[in-house]
Amino acid sequence: MKRALIFRRVDILALWFFLLLAACGGEGVVPQPDAMPAVASVSMTADAGPPIQYAYDEVGRLIVVYDKTGASAHYVYDEGGNTLEVRRVTASDLAIYDFAPKSGPVGTQVTITGSGFNTTPANNTVKLNGLDVIVNAANSQRLVVTLPTGAATGKLSVTTAGQTEVSREDLVIADLPLAPSISGFSPQSGQGGAQLTISGTGFSLDPINNRVFVGDIQAHVTSATPTQLVATVSSVGATGRVRVSTPHGRVTSSQDFIMVQSNDVPSSTDLSLQAVVDGPSMDVEVADGTRKALVVFHVSRSEQVSIAVTALTLGGSSSASLRIYDPAGTLVSTFSVYAPGAFDLPPAQKHGLYTAVLQPGSGAVGFRASLSWTREQRGAIIVDGAVVSLAGRSGRNGRYTFSGTAGEKLGLGVTSLTTTPSGQNISITILKPNGAQLTNCFSLTAAGSCNLPALPETGTYSIFIDPPGITTASLGLLLSRTVEG
Repeated sequence: MKRALIFRRVDILALWFFLLLAACGGEGVVPQPDAMPAVASVSMTADAGPPIQYAYDEVGRLIVVYDKTGASAHYVYDEGGNTLEVRRVTASDLAIYDFAPKSGPVGTQVTITGSGFNTTPANNTVKLNGLDVIVNAANSQRLVVTLPTGAATGKLSVTTAGQTEVSREDLVIADLPLAPSISGFSPQSGQGGAQLTISGTGFSLDPINNRVFVGDIQAHVTSATPTQLVATVSSVGATGRVRVSTPHGRVTSSQDFIMVQSNDVPSSTDLSLQAVVDGPSMDVEVADGTRKALVVFHVSRSEQVSIAVTALTLGGSSSASLRIYDPAGTLVSTFSVYAPGAFDLPPAQKHGLYTAVLQPGSGAVGFRASLSWTREQRGAIIVDGAVVSLAGRSGRNGRYTFSGTAGEKLGLGVTSLTTTPSGQNISITILKPNGAQLTNCFSLTAAGSCNLPALPETGTYSIFIDPPGITTASLGLLLSRTVEG
């Protein structure tokens, strides 16, 4: 143990002598940091020599060595990183060796490394380019300051006890990078492969740092400036809002990009609207047959939605066309609108925004219509269970499922029925587990019953209620087993 202690003392004293030699102008090996912190320190035990502290700049170069009295050796480098000189500074001499970070926005905390600072923060006057800077913390070798509002790029100065020292380098005030914003995009709709130009601010100059989504599908950014992005819409793109993400934030457009076939891409004179399924009706007015209205609405996968057209004025044409596109811009339904009515869409194969394009026939002038979107009401009905009810809404269908066993005989009771207009015939269809028709209860205008044939298989059956046209139907259903014996 004694021999180990002797060698330890000898090694440390040799290091101390070596540093003093370097501080006096001698050459030697400069201790290097393991990493690149602004300050590193080594504390020795009292019998092993004085404590030594090291400080490094942002690139990891040794800039100062302090002894226990506060005296220091300051290493000065040229722009190429070569050592120019090593200055010996006493503890009472005011000096600025370095500061970090070298740049930042207003509000950034900056650490000034030096010597001769007053340990009371208020007794140090710090200025940046002549503007007073508040000192948050202080010791004899470091000051921590915050860049104030109105700060401009310039040199730091420290004044204390009648001495003033100015930094050799400028502290650069850099604005915070802006989060992106979108002021608009064009075209407003199209197909996969369309070139989408997005206008705004805060975009990255490097295209790879800008991520663009149309709906939930990423588009490929081909060029970028701080105020404009050009992106190619994916071939599997989806109708929806345009989103832009950069390393400094994200933004979503206030309008949707609509995926439709080229013949239905809207012009500047066409209407672009958004509807809510099961929401209020929407009035649509189109000046003539050369114009159209595009209305987007959200549907979840497997949902069935109907569009009710009321208050229809064809404006001199014989009919209007109603075309329905899925989120990817695929045409899924086409209807001819001759009179007010409800148009049933097939169950949705995809989740997302669908688009209805309503266009009057040629020669139409002053086309008008009121449109509403209604979701099919669904539920389960239990054999010999409680009554289930279909809530009335114009054009609303109903679908209720039940579990059946092969050979089972059931009776379907309509416990109540009201329609608007009154006296309308309601069709109720019973569907097998594979979707094929089992039976149909036709022309129900009031409460009554319908006997089902013996169930051909075990599985989940459906009861489908389809009011005619824009009829509003409210009814109660009761499903019971047939009593035999």
